[in-house]
Amino acid sequence: MLRVSLGVVMLCWGMMAYSKTSHPLAVCMSLHEIAASTFEQKSRGQPKQVLLARLSPKQVLAQSELTKPADIIALNMHDIIDEVYDFQPLPMSVYGQYAVERCIRRVDNFPIASYGLIFPELQQCVKLGSRRTIAGCVTDALINTQMDSKI
Repeated sequence: MLRVSLGVVMLCWGMMAYSKTSHPLAVCMSLHEIAASTFEQKSRGQPKQVLLARLSPKQVLAQSELTKPADIIALNMHDIIDEVYDFQPLPMSVYGQYAVERCIRRVDNFPIASYGLIFPELQQCVKLGSRRTIAGCVTDALINTQMDSKI
């Protein structure tokens, strides 16, 4: 019980620490750590609802202008928690890159396809070796699925 509580406290502490950062890019970069923590919480058996209960409602956050770092983090945390708990896990080298890039695109008001659409392309990124090729693959997956979702 203490381990689960400590994990939740660390996750929330990370969110509060990064919410003090003012630049959206820095805020988005923090999501890599938050995603890693979420994977760890899931592996320890932490229920999804416990993590979600600490956040503002997703519908409220989605309607905000995303100018406050805490709102940017919280909205992206909803997505991270849903994706980590509802889909087959991806390596952090791929998923962490995806979480950061999705956040940047969201802050820049670019459309983003659903994770269900992007997931098969991200699985292909797993086969690549270097961080640079993985980063390019993740970017391509976001752009390609965005265009496919408009058709």
